[in-house]
Amino acid sequence: MNTKLQLMAGGICLGVLLTICGCQPKNQTTTDTTSENEVNQATNSPAPSGTTNDLTTSTTTNAMMSRGGTNMNMSAPGTNTDMSAGGTNVTAAIATLAPTQGNTAVGTVTFTQEANGVHVVADVTGLSQGDHGFHIHEKGDCSAPDGASAGGHFNPTGMPHGGPDSPQHHLGDLGNITADASGHAHLDRVFSFLSLQGTNSIVGHGVIVHAGKDDFTSQPSGNAGARVACGVIEAK
Repeated sequence: MNTKLQLMAGGICLGVLLTICGCQPKNQTTTDTTSENEVNQATNSPAPSGTTNDLTTSTTTNAMMSRGGTNMNMSAPGTNTDMSAGGTNVTAAIATLAPTQGNTAVGTVTFTQEANGVHVVADVTGLSQGDHGFHIHEKGDCSAPDGASAGGHFNPTGMPHGGPDSPQHHLGDLGNITADASGHAHLDRVFSFLSLQGTNSIVGHGVIVHAGKDDFTSQPSGNAGARVACGVIEAK
């Protein structure tokens, strides 16, 4: 009996001492270590697949919306129409003529929108004496040495070539300009079929002066010869 009491008392004392010194059984240490590993794994592991997809989807959607909005603005019909047709408020334009390779012709051509058409005033120097074909061409591009980059005559209505007073003609058929003995040519005329506005606006197209006379008959350009000067019609 005394022995049992002594053992019980010793066990109680041992428990008290363990509690005071903060010692813990080995199985508790293992449990704590396991819990810490679980925390580390949760911290370092990627987010659940659903969350990742949501984030990716959100980012992709935002990027697509941003890109889509930009593209829509850039390709808006009003913007393209304004660029190709000069817009609805263009009332004046100008083309500065520069010589093609091997030629000396230079000048300016002004275009003013009026109630009955477009008033065209051209002054060109450096020409040989005589008549020279004078046309609006389909492309506003004078980069080629011979001016060929300006393309053919401006002809959105699909008509045959002719003179400006012919029943049928290209919208770019402005006839001839005549140079005097000094090589200067002047033209001052209102063309009722021209416009600086709308679908068939001449803004952004090219102006060509040819080496020879436009006969108003030969197809597709009146047999007017080489291109001696080129310019681009730009809104003022």
